[in-house]
Amino acid sequence: MRFSRSAVALAALAAGALGCRTKLEQVDPKLALSPAALDFGSVPVLQPKPLSLTLTDEGGADLTVSRISIASDGGVFTIASATPTDVAAGGGTATVTVVFTAPAEQGYSGTLTIASDDPTSPLATVALTGTGSTRGALVVSPNPLDFGQVGEGTTQLEQLTLSSVGTAPLLVSSIALGPGTDPAFQFASSTKTPVTLPNAPPGDSAQIALRFSPTASTPTVAQGSVIIQSTDPSQPTLSVPLKGETIFAPIAEIADAGTVAVGAQVTLDGSGSHDPGGHTPLAYAWAMTRKPLGSNAALSDPAVVQPSLLADQPGSYDFELAVTNSLGVQSVTPAYASILARPAEDLYVEMIWDNDPVDMDLHFLAPNGQLDSTASDCNGNNQNPSGFSAVCSDDHLVGPGPEWAKDVTPSPGSYTVDVVYYSSHGVANPATNVTVRVYVYGVVQAQLTQQLTLAGQIWSVATIDWPSATITPLGTVQGG
Repeated sequence: MRFSRSAVALAALAAGALGCRTKLEQVDPKLALSPAALDFGSVPVLQPKPLSLTLTDEGGADLTVSRISIASDGGVFTIASATPTDVAAGGGTATVTVVFTAPAEQGYSGTLTIASDDPTSPLATVALTGTGSTRGALVVSPNPLDFGQVGEGTTQLEQLTLSSVGTAPLLVSSIALGPGTDPAFQFASSTKTPVTLPNAPPGDSAQIALRFSPTASTPTVAQGSVIIQSTDPSQPTLSVPLKGETIFAPIAEIADAGTVAVGAQVTLDGSGSHDPGGHTPLAYAWAMTRKPLGSNAALSDPAVVQPSLLADQPGSYDFELAVTNSLGVQSVTPAYASILARPAEDLYVEMIWDNDPVDMDLHFLAPNGQLDSTASDCNGNNQNPSGFSAVCSDDHLVGPGPEWAKDVTPSPGSYTVDVVYYSSHGVANPATNVTVRVYVYGVVQAQLTQQLTLAGQIWSVATIDWPSATITPLGTVQGG
């Protein structure tokens, strides 16, 4: 059973009143410390070392701790744990953790004082001693780190080497980019800390990878820093400058070529391309990314500033241009351009097929026209029908075409497009894929494909209502 001091006093008064001759003794807390002194021994400079002090109450009443403090030069000894306030009577314990961090290679001492309600020792003291005996040392190379000239839109990788060259292992507690570092600089490897580097091989060095990736918004000369915190007492916080020179990318431009006539020789113009830093001459790389089906168009020379091509089929021709400056930096974004090859006619119908030996015939019928009518059926054998204004190409006796029909200014009405499989010319596999495209004012409004397998088949392709230019696919195959 535990007794407070007031309870003991009341018991004494009661005994006296009853004439009892029992002798009562005062019950007090009693503080014992273990160990009696804290000697941290030899410790590498700036590397913290903790030791524990145990407080034991050997008395009969609870011990109250009112204050624990340390007196030392430069704060080399610190309390790392929460300060206990109460220790239970009869052998209860509490722990205080003290940390020693030597700032230099020399001896240090201090005193820890514990204030409590132990009447025999209200201010107990513990001697603190320790020696900074060895030290870590950090060398970073290269220092500073220069990425040199790097093109916009590209990335240059470099690395820093951290070497431990002291008489004690080196503790690296933090690695980070410094304030104000340009965002073009970033780490390209782990910077997880803390990490300890031994002061002898192996493992006495570590590498940190960084990248410099300039953009259009990066300054011509970009700067930053890497901040390394370690236990090197001569430079506990080391700043390694970063530098990179941005070579801005050239800008590709293509002059507008607009709309041209089918069959026109077209010249593309990339002379508006330029380099903001004046790093000329520029190298040109053109590419044709799309052309009409059946077109054989090709660029005369994709490496010159003004290549040309023949717009041999109606439709859209798409191009892109990349340029490279004299330092080898390429444009980040290509330039894009399109040319529309438009027939002179308002209505243009084209047919191609994929089986070269066979003979397909395109028929373009006037409103209410009849197949093979000299008045109302425009085809390769009746190129200028007498009943309406359409004109047709010559008959291609073998594939792949094209055959075409056109009308400069069609009269109002509903026109019909048919394809006749005229002859297979004895080919082993007569199956043929036929494609018909309908252009209205130079733009493809319909592309229809059908497989025909036997000579004599007739594919009813579509009707074209004019002037609404409404195209209605029919998709029926007869005969054969």
